[in-house]
Amino acid sequence: MIKIGASLISSDLMNLGEVIRKLESAGLDFIHFDVMDGHFVPNLTFGPEMARAIRKISKLPLDIHLMTDEPQKTARWFIDSRPEYLSWHIETPADHLGIISFLRENKVKPGMALNPSTDVQKLMPFLDFLDFVLLMSVNPGFGGQKFIPEVAQKAVEISKKKKLELFIDGGINDKTAPVALRAGITNLVSGSYLVQSQDYSETMKKLKNF
Repeated sequence: MIKIGASLISSDLMNLGEVIRKLESAGLDFIHFDVMDGHFVPNLTFGPEMARAIRKISKLPLDIHLMTDEPQKTARWFIDSRPEYLSWHIETPADHLGIISFLRENKVKPGMALNPSTDVQKLMPFLDFLDFVLLMSVNPGFGGQKFIPEVAQKAVEISKKKKLELFIDGGINDKTAPVALRAGITNLVSGSYLVQSQDYSETMKKLKNF
């Protein structure tokens, strides 16, 4: 089953509540929430207060993506927003198994994110402990970048070892979505293509109907 998530970083932040309500009415499957610390990536975005505010106005599953140097610390900030999913980057020198244990204790699905340039083999030792993997198909930090098609092959390699939920984020539109879907990725995170479109329902149909 194909699921579509909206990356809010590219949306009209001055009217975020209305944007979320319209996306929800159009059939959005989950909200993708990017957390950037200005260190792991050269940008700053949302914090836990924003996540809690979103939870108050939407019952959609919340997908927290930590692009932070210290995910073992920042993960704790988002537990009370009751996310369905939380991912952090394997590129960080974190206690990965400790984060997984903490998230499971709090009934949050743990996942790891992988940058485009990172060898997928670095992820393999952790697959048995994860519920999902988030593949970055652009370099993290900014929206509006061009999709890197070679990333989709990583999904094929992961699926050979374990079947689990696969997410992809970066440059997802009606032209790139089929590349991800053919590789077995069913959770598509779309930023500007979706949230800046004039018709959310029609845009989601274009992402799903292949």
